[in-house]
Amino acid sequence: MQVPREPEVVGDDAQRLTDRWTTLPIRVRRAVVAGLSLLLVGLGMYEMCRPDGPKPQAAPTAHPLRPVATRLDVEDVVGPDLGRRSLKVRLKAVATTKTVITDVKPSEAGIRVSVRPKLPLRLPSGKRTGFTLTLEVRRCASGAVAARPFRLAVTVRSAWAIQVRSPIPSGRIASELDTALRVLCRPSSTSASRQ
Repeated sequence: MQVPREPEVVGDDAQRLTDRWTTLPIRVRRAVVAGLSLLLVGLGMYEMCRPDGPKPQAAPTAHPLRPVATRLDVEDVVGPDLGRRSLKVRLKAVATTKTVITDVKPSEAGIRVSVRPKLPLRLPSGKRTGFTLTLEVRRCASGAVAARPFRLAVTVRSAWAIQVRSPIPSGRIASELDTALRVLCRPSSTSASRQ
């Protein structure tokens, strides 16, 4: 019995791609699959890492806390007044927002500070406000007041923050303040305070 011949397919008698693939040795096929896999993974990583033009930016949001800046300047030193053992320091303050000066403390325990106008002192936004400190030397603590540079700790409060500022006098003002404190703490004037 004769087996019927398969009908001829109209077209090209060339081997198909699948036929060629199956005729390749298994190692070659695995190497090709591994190479194509690595190529696809590499292209995918490149696509993920590559910048795509301008990056979308989040809409700017208003910061809930506005920055608060308060500037304190020492304008003048008046004194010393040997009878009262005091001197006056004039300051100017300006703040970026509505601010209140709530406290002024000296760096030395032997000095009492009083403020005019009285505390709390309100600073309007953007306007320079002047105030005067009267520094009364009660005791010189063995010359410590005159030996160290004098500092003030000014507590400033706004709706957003509480800050402690320290105005640092410079040049002529620092020299005048230092001289006035030395005059008030001379041995002849400290003997009266020790009684």
